[in-house]
Amino acid sequence: MRGKFGTFYFKVTRLVSHTIRVNQLEDFIEFLDDCYPELGPNLTSAASVKDVMKVIKTKCNVINIAPVKEVVSFYSITEAKPLISDYNKTLDEFCHTFKLQFLLDKKLSTSDFLVCETIEFVLDWDPAEHLLNDIRRLMEKAFKGLSRRIIVKSMHKGNSIIIICGAPTHLMNALQLRARDNLTVLQEEFSLMRLKIGHCTVFDRTIRNKELKIITEEIEMCEGESVKMNLYHNDKESLLVSQAAQLISLKQKQEFINSSMQASGFNSKVKQIEREKAASTKKQMLLRENEHLQSTLRIRISQKEVLQDNEKEIEELRESISSTSVELIKIRLYNKEMKSTQTVLSSNGSICEAQDDYNGLVISFKKGDLLQLSTNGHEVQSLETGQKSAVRIKYIGYSRVELLYLFQFAVTKKGLSLLPALLDDGEKAEYFILEITDDLTILQSLRELIAKDKLFKANYNFEGQNSDELTLKKGEVLKVVKYDEDNEWWYMHSLRTDKEGYVPINYIIPIKGGYSLMYYKYIYYHKVSRDEAKKRLSQTITQVGTFLMRDSESKPGQYTLSLIDGFTIWNYHISIENDKYYLFPHVQFDSLNDLVHHYMMKADGLKCSLTVPIPKQVNRPIAMNKEWEINKSSIKFEQCISVGQIGETWKGDCKGKGSIMIKTNIATDITQKTFIKEASILAKLHHINVISLYGVCTESYPFYIVTGPIINRNLKDYLITSKTIPAESVDIAIQVTDGMIYLGEQDYIHCDLRAINILLGEHNTVKIANFHLAQHLNGNKYWTVEEGTKLAIRWTPPEGYTLNRLSIKSDVWSFGILLWELVTKGKELNPYMTDKEVKEAVSKGCHMFIPRDCPEPFDQLMINCWKHNDDERPKFKDIFDVLITYDIHNT
Repeated sequence: MRGKFGTFYFKVTRLVSHTIRVNQLEDFIEFLDDCYPELGPNLTSAASVKDVMKVIKTKCNVINIAPVKEVVSFYSITEAKPLISDYNKTLDEFCHTFKLQFLLDKKLSTSDFLVCETIEFVLDWDPAEHLLNDIRRLMEKAFKGLSRRIIVKSMHKGNSIIIICGAPTHLMNALQLRARDNLTVLQEEFSLMRLKIGHCTVFDRTIRNKELKIITEEIEMCEGESVKMNLYHNDKESLLVSQAAQLISLKQKQEFINSSMQASGFNSKVKQIEREKAASTKKQMLLRENEHLQSTLRIRISQKEVLQDNEKEIEELRESISSTSVELIKIRLYNKEMKSTQTVLSSNGSICEAQDDYNGLVISFKKGDLLQLSTNGHEVQSLETGQKSAVRIKYIGYSRVELLYLFQFAVTKKGLSLLPALLDDGEKAEYFILEITDDLTILQSLRELIAKDKLFKANYNFEGQNSDELTLKKGEVLKVVKYDEDNEWWYMHSLRTDKEGYVPINYIIPIKGGYSLMYYKYIYYHKVSRDEAKKRLSQTITQVGTFLMRDSESKPGQYTLSLIDGFTIWNYHISIENDKYYLFPHVQFDSLNDLVHHYMMKADGLKCSLTVPIPKQVNRPIAMNKEWEINKSSIKFEQCISVGQIGETWKGDCKGKGSIMIKTNIATDITQKTFIKEASILAKLHHINVISLYGVCTESYPFYIVTGPIINRNLKDYLITSKTIPAESVDIAIQVTDGMIYLGEQDYIHCDLRAINILLGEHNTVKIANFHLAQHLNGNKYWTVEEGTKLAIRWTPPEGYTLNRLSIKSDVWSFGILLWELVTKGKELNPYMTDKEVKEAVSKGCHMFIPRDCPEPFDQLMINCWKHNDDERPKFKDIFDVLITYDIHNT
């Protein structure tokens, strides 16, 4: 074929040389340069027509004689046209017989002019079975009308034949459309596996097969569902058929009944049965009425007999009253004579016998005279003369009540060898009575021991804040009336004023100057951290040997003794083994009180001996003024507003006060103490944005806290049900901030600031409510969260989880979340997270997201309120200034 191409080209070159003369050479070169610019550099060196034809030959090949055809056509060389026609026939025969395997991995085209994009065919062909003509047919079928613009560059063999073609960039879209239209033909006739035009994969058989497989599976699944639906449909049809059959049967029965009722005599029988039934009912009623009348008659007869007996008893009583009246007149006359010399004592006193003669300014008696002890145990009254005064204890005998008390003291007091250990309780009591009767010095000793344990003196002045607290003057003597081992306040009797009341235990000391064993714990034990203990012991007024005892941080459940020697603070761990307490193994004690008492006597291994404990701040007992108590009968419940862990809240009415809000502890474990504590806090707070206390009902369960009326329920419900505007939200935030500033000034923290605890009154006046977790800081920065306290998990800041402490800055964090509730119209916080997940996230530094389209100034305030370090959060006063400025600029 190459020989035929050479012969053809030689003959055509001769014809062109004869046709184009030398003077036309320049025009000939210009023509070719316009048609094939890529030949320009080679044409400049051509000196003859033959040289030009040699340049044109570089553009041609065995199957491409297009440049020759252009020259022959342009110059109308008729003699060359038969040569071209014959060569084309020869070429067609060659293409129909030439196998593709001879063209593999060969460069088929050397021209890249205007061919900027690649077309790649992957065909499932065997090269030995396909001809060059099949490539021509492929191009025609794939790109009808555009195949002449496609140049085959190369062919390669892999698992199939890969044909690489080139085409102009501007034809890419047209070629892709033509190829997509002819994909079916390409797959069926040419076994197309993949076609890529430019960067676009037009067809990939592997991907198509996967898609077909998925579609087939979906079709099978749909067919399966269709079968199930057909079965269900068939079941329903059969059920409808059976129900239709039953309906026909019921209709037939109904028709039979109707026809039977229409038969003669049926209606009369029915009426007869009804008359008989009514007569039977009336008969039974008459029988019951007869029985009732008979029983009433019997009762009246018996009552008449009783009345006759009562009349006889009345006559006898009248006679008895007459005789009693005479005796009563005599007794009254005798009492008038005795009144001038005797003073009536309380019936609670005990009778005793004087142990010796006594002559005082107010009272005198002789040995053996009967004396009545007063309830305070120090005053006596002579039953002979009626004189009353305090008498030294050695002159007073013992009463049976006192004897029992002394016996109990002798049994429980450690160190006394008065009672033999081998005796049982009954034998001990008998032995004790004999001993104390025979030897009055034992009686005197026991009384002195009791006095030592129960008498104290005031170490500081103390002003009672209410009727339950006892006012003290430094140095006055006190007696313990009642004490609770778990309370820091004792109920005491003042021997100076003869009054009783609660006294803070750190204001008194035992009369002998040493510390009574039952007294130690409430003085030296503090619930503080190591750092707080160091802070308290580092005060300038602290003397050498000052100490306190606290919970161990490294070993929970155990204790640490913190002591200052004048310069350095020392911490000693208190070990506990076999119910023994010790700092050093060689000296062990039965209790912490014994341990402290020992080291107050001597250092014994410490840097110095213990002297005085750090005084505690006064923590007043909860006591509700009776003036706040409201009679439950005057309260009327009208509508339940909310139910939660803190109880139920109702709208109601109270006589004399009008509309009210009632908070109860129904269905909760809230105690009377908790309710009184919350009410006591509210009684001290007076601010327009804090709920006002009207009174309490705490004398019987359930307990009530009665407050001022609320119009719009709580803020959360209001946000959900109402359409609020930004200006309204800012106004609510300003009011909440103002109320929190007031609480901070009163040294309170709320600990549960959230939308549900904000109530709205008339004209949307904010009322901060639910003070069940509120705490008074007593001048401290933090409140340590007690074990078992149920905090509002999703509103609690990180320090509440990691450090178990809260402050006014913790309320600032909660206020930031309240702003989030305002912006989101009361949406739930992290609804897809558990409380445990919220704790972990907040502890690691996470916080709520800023809502989309969050208005100013809420967005920046939220960010500032949610600072992980509480010291970096703004004060409520700063928040108020930001909000009020924004409110002014937008009004």
